[in-house]
Amino acid sequence: MAAAGNEAVKAGINSGHIVSEASKVLGGGGGGRPFFATGGGSSKDRVDEALRIAEQIITEQLRIAVPAEGISNAGQA
Repeated sequence: MAAAGNEAVKAGINSGHIVSEASKVLGGGGGGRPFFATGGGSSKDRVDEALRIAEQIITEQLRIAVPAEGISNAGQA
């Protein structure tokens, strides 16, 4: 299961995609909407791998939403 608030979704997070991909690692399936998704699978021994996949997807979704060259330190002391 994954859930994302308004600000997270605005920043590029899509819970449905995260859960869908992580559930595949578990030999199952899942999905939903950007705000909320559920999934599962039968390969309980691969939970750590599924969590790593979810973390990678979140990082990539945020990277696409806020490219490094789009971040400015202007005006900071």
